[in-house]
Amino acid sequence: MSKDFTEIARGLVIRQSMVGEVLPEMLTQFVVAEHAHLLGGTEPVDVLVLECRDCELWPLLEVVAQQMKPSRYYAHFVSGSIMYVVFPSCIVLVSRNDKATAQRAREIGSIFSIPDERMKFEQLFEMDHPNVPT
Repeated sequence: MSKDFTEIARGLVIRQSMVGEVLPEMLTQFVVAEHAHLLGGTEPVDVLVLECRDCELWPLLEVVAQQMKPSRYYAHFVSGSIMYVVFPSCIVLVSRNDKATAQRAREIGSIFSIPDERMKFEQLFEMDHPNVPT
């Protein structure tokens, strides 16, 4: 009997970040939870939590990248020690404990008018919303 070692990727997508503020139909099967959140502490948004097997991840990332509004938002998915940060028409890999890849993702995010304080990629490996006061 063989054991299945398939990794599960987990990601967060803001519904309002999608064109038409609707998650593409192809992605709805991967939604495992949804909750309200205040983006930047002021903007109410709906956060969708998606999970998929690693073998399903890349097509999912492509759909998110193609359907994302042209500025202000990103989505992220974590699988093991790699985070996939999804910007409009752009997917950037961030490695756990690698400040250079996180900084590169922030530089790319700035092109899309995302403030640095909303791109705490290093902390997203450990928690969903590092900007929430504790």
